[in-house]
This record gives sequence, structure tokens and C-alpha cells, in this order.
Amino acid sequence: MRDSVSLFGDNVVMITVYAGSKPADSGDMTGPRLQTEITLWDPQIAGIYQRSNGLFIIDQDGIIAEMDEPWASIRCGVPRGGYRLLRQGEIQDIIANLLSRYKSH
Repeated sequence: MRDSVSLFGDNVVMITVYAGSKPADSGDMTGPRLQTEITLWDPQIAGIYQRSNGLFIIDQDGIIAEMDEPWASIRCGVPRGGYRLLRQGEIQDIIANLLSRYKSH
């Protein structure tokens, strides 16, 4: 994800939200970071987006433009599910389209 976002420089901000139990130490929320990356802890975020994990691409107006898609199917009478994860090329295309729309307005 960082590789995809870094291609757009300061035009994109990556926000990583931890919604589980509060980390004992803020060092738990660090790692290789971008200059335009924000990391925070907010347990209410799962309720707002009705999901506890996944990738959301949010446009300049705060609207979800794209996200990983949960899916489910029935196999042998048992529900099975997972996520259709956005691939790196898809993420880059989505961001490029959002930025071009924003610049044209």
C-alpha cells in the first residue's frame, strides 16, 4: 500500500486506523512510514464503516470511492467468505482518477 501511495507524493494522505484494544505503547503503531501518513487509534471507526478491517479509498469530499469487498458463498451448505482485496495496480488507478477529477474542478 505504501508503494502505491508514495507514487503520488504530497497529493495523497494514508491514514492507518487501529480499532482494536488500545496499544499499551504508541511504539506499537510505528513502522516504516510515509511523510503523508497518519496513524491513530479509534475504536469507533469499526462502527462508522461497519467493518473492523479492510482498505477504504476516500475522496477529497470524505466519500468512500472504493474499498475491499467482502464476499460470501455457500459451499456444501456452509457459508464461506473472504475479501476481494484491491490490487496495487487498481489502487494506483483509483487514486490517479480521483486526483485528475479533483484537479479538473
